[in-house]
Amino acid sequence: MDLSQFISKMQKKTAELAPDSPNLKSAFVQIGLMVVATAKLEARRKRIGDTGKLINSIRYELFTKGTTTGVSIGPFGTHYAKYHEYGADLPPNAVRAMFAAMRQRSQFRPKVAGKGIFTGNAKTGGHIKARPFMRPALVKNQKFIIDTLRAAIGFAK
Repeated sequence: MDLSQFISKMQKKTAELAPDSPNLKSAFVQIGLMVVATAKLEARRKRIGDTGKLINSIRYELFTKGTTTGVSIGPFGTHYAKYHEYGADLPPNAVRAMFAAMRQRSQFRPKVAGKGIFTGNAKTGGHIKARPFMRPALVKNQKFIIDTLRAAIGFAK
């Protein structure tokens, strides 16, 4: 059985369960806690965020939408997390705004803080190198996620 077939079978099996199933909710909480912890460690390891706002925004939320129940994991409330995760090409006005924000926080050290991460300047624009922290957290916990869901819904191989 390939991965796509496995995922579709698990989705069908979870859809059969009641959205408020205690086993399923418990599994989603366990998955959320594990992936959040791993993502925070990844972000710290890659030295993302001087203020800690990004790392503190990584959390999980349980949701129910119609008959679908799940867990949403990620940095909530920080618009710039996607730039760290995927990298970005910034126009000159965005670079100026970034430098202005760093000056306000007394962290304006363009030769130190952005070394190897940011290239460019306020006149021509720049590029932020991708430093993913969420995707590696999901990959590292893939087996745990599958095993936890399998146990919660009574799904055999």
